[in-house]
Amino acid sequence: MTDRLARAATLLDLGRPAAARTEIAAVLATEPDNAWAMALLCRAAFAEEEYEESIRHARAALGISPRYEYAMSMLALGLINTGHGADAVATARELVELDPSCADHYRVLAVALRDTKAEQLALEAIDRAIELDPDSPVHHTVRGSILRMYRPRRSSAADAALREALYLDPEHVEAHLELALNDLASGRIEAGRRGLLRVAELDPSRAASVRARLALLDRRVTSASVASADKRSSMGSLVGCLTAGLIALLVYVALNMGSSADKRRQETPDDIVSSYLRDRPTLIQPPTVRPWPTGRQWSSDYPLPPGWPPPNVPPPRTPAPPRSP
Repeated sequence: MTDRLARAATLLDLGRPAAARTEIAAVLATEPDNAWAMALLCRAAFAEEEYEESIRHARAALGISPRYEYAMSMLALGLINTGHGADAVATARELVELDPSCADHYRVLAVALRDTKAEQLALEAIDRAIELDPDSPVHHTVRGSILRMYRPRRSSAADAALREALYLDPEHVEAHLELALNDLASGRIEAGRRGLLRVAELDPSRAASVRARLALLDRRVTSASVASADKRSSMGSLVGCLTAGLIALLVYVALNMGSSADKRRQETPDDIVSSYLRDRPTLIQPPTVRPWPTGRQWSSDYPLPPGWPPPNVPPPRTPAPPRSP
């Protein structure tokens, strides 16, 4: 049965949740109280965006093994994706208490806090995760996403965090997506467009979403251009009809009374991507499918399968290619 669950874990890592479900079902048919199988079923449901089902399976795994950290991580992520922010934060805090030395637990807490608008606490949590595991591109991506969401006028800080993630993993899809959105929010429209196309190139399953976002972006840009042209045309007609003194008076009034209203009406790069920024943030990948940490005593009462964990070899640091300004 352990072999079947190991295959299921591999299938999940390969993005094949339906095939993983077949392996998991075979185990649960004879071992309905197998916590690892239930947790893998939880992740399969999560991968298929069946978040309520994922929560049920996570709770079932915790009912079998109450200190099962992986199931608790998945429960927190499921609660985040179903809008139960307070419950997600409480679950993530319990997770951190179980093992304060695990960087990924702080990452889950940071994502939960991010979605409850606790910006400073979220940054403190992800900074602790980075302190514990500075070579994880996921942690730097989460930090960049927090800064992008809550400090849009300081986009350079988000940009630095996301570029560090891409230094660690030049093909990290979530980092490319966050960087593209940060570029768009900062008015770097062409850079943002290229970033979205790179996301679709790296992950073809996101191609439809990228096309929809680019189409919306093009409509907003076109609308802004037309509005600007109409405004210039109206001003040209006005100049032809009014005397120099009246023009001077209008300019004075516009500068001193109407400038704020004009700025609010004018479409800005932030407005162009506001619909994206209102979306629930892209959820970072769940923790690695491994119901135990490496290099320490596993705190759960669920037994380790024989021959595990596999060797943990860090990836080489390959610099990301330079981006065009």
